[in-house]
Amino acid sequence: MERFLAATRHYESIVFASPLYFDGLPAVTQAFLERVYRILVDRSLAGEAATAVNSIDTARIRRRVGSRLPLAEREKGRRARPAPDPVSAAGPLFYGLIHSGFVEPAQRRPAIWTLELFARAMQWPWRGAISLGGTSPIDGRPLDEVGRLAAVAREGLALASREIVCGRPLSTDTLLVCDRSPFALLPRSVAMGVINARTRSYARKKGIDVSARPYSGCM
Repeated sequence: MERFLAATRHYESIVFASPLYFDGLPAVTQAFLERVYRILVDRSLAGEAATAVNSIDTARIRRRVGSRLPLAEREKGRRARPAPDPVSAAGPLFYGLIHSGFVEPAQRRPAIWTLELFARAMQWPWRGAISLGGTSPIDGRPLDEVGRLAAVAREGLALASREIVCGRPLSTDTLLVCDRSPFALLPRSVAMGVINARTRSYARKKGIDVSARPYSGCM
């Protein structure tokens, strides 16, 4: 965590990728973002307090020294003082990438909103989020190996990467490409049947009882 936080001061951009858990960020991801926010805000407040104390001391010294200088020298010092750079005070450009087995874009929007709120709370420039659905068939494999079911992901990521490299906000055209369903050529009923069959097959392999009540084994 310390290395990550130290490195963010030197990043031009951050692309934060996360899967979806039902209709939001996983709890562990949410906790990570909250921890980053708390640590950096606490450090910022401590730095501001130290700066304020130093500024008071510096102002006192300047008043004492400046009062002994000729008026022309005092005016010259004011003109030579550089103006603050608003860009340098901003954090890294922040992009999101949310992927989910659900094909409907609406399922992924709450997670995107959470990332946007995090970026704004951190005062990092928000540049939008890529939203990919129907990604379960990828299963950690290289996209080229997945074939047609990863066509939307390949196209969307290629478009987004060009905009990210240039530091631009993600365009509407790019977001629309990413929102497309990889099962667009299949009727909805067929696509849902394939997804459900794959989920049941995975559950059988892992010995998961999909009808079990949550936390029933802990009671």
